[in-house]
Amino acid sequence: MKGIVSDEATPHDDLIHPEEAKMKDPGEALLDEGEWKKNDMFFEYRLKEAESLRLQGNDLFKAGKYSEAAVKYRKGLYYAVFDESQFNFELQDDHRLSVVKTVTPLRLNYALCLCKDTYESLCPPLPSPEDRYSEAAEHCTEVLNWFNPKEPQEGMNPPDQVKALFRRGVARMKNSDFDRARSDLKEALKLEPNNQEVRGGLVTLKELEKGDIARQKALWESVVSKVDQENKEEAEAERAAAAASGGGGGGGG
Repeated sequence: MKGIVSDEATPHDDLIHPEEAKMKDPGEALLDEGEWKKNDMFFEYRLKEAESLRLQGNDLFKAGKYSEAAVKYRKGLYYAVFDESQFNFELQDDHRLSVVKTVTPLRLNYALCLCKDTYESLCPPLPSPEDRYSEAAEHCTEVLNWFNPKEPQEGMNPPDQVKALFRRGVARMKNSDFDRARSDLKEALKLEPNNQEVRGGLVTLKELEKGDIARQKALWESVVSKVDQENKEEAEAERAAAAASGGGGGGGG
């Protein structure tokens, strides 16, 4: 039996907050009929399935099939991510380390797929094209939370911090959140001053900001022009009304 737990009990029976076990993970929508749900699998099988899905996603990504790869990465996250109570209080140190090493590339690769221009939402719970950048940024933030200097998570690799900052910066840039994008990219550049990809991101951001300023300027000029035209028409109407009033008075005298 493939890591299945008995029907009478699940790995969640001893949760500090057992109600969390009843919450359905949106990623469950990605399961095919007959596939194991994560709550019915032992720890090792969950991570093994997640790793297999990551490798499948990598093959699809290399083939340029970014939307299909995103599905694999998101499904891998369904298996690999444990809720906060489990991660902090139930898993042993070596298990937490295994989760970190599995989840980190899944999140970063998933975020990368969401930021691709050709991305399409193939099925729930993958985000719509309008929402994808926000979701990509959220997954990068989850990775960056493990680099918190006050509570650093064991097993994190410094290059992944740069990847997370860069990809969150790109997601925010594509979402027109230029200020926070600049902050992310500059922070990434501090960590890796010679990273050409990050430097290129800052150049792209600068160009986008120029275009945004030009667009805003053109919009403002259009508004001002419209107001000027309305004021002109109003003034002409007042002059016409005044002339008509004056002409009528003269004829009556």
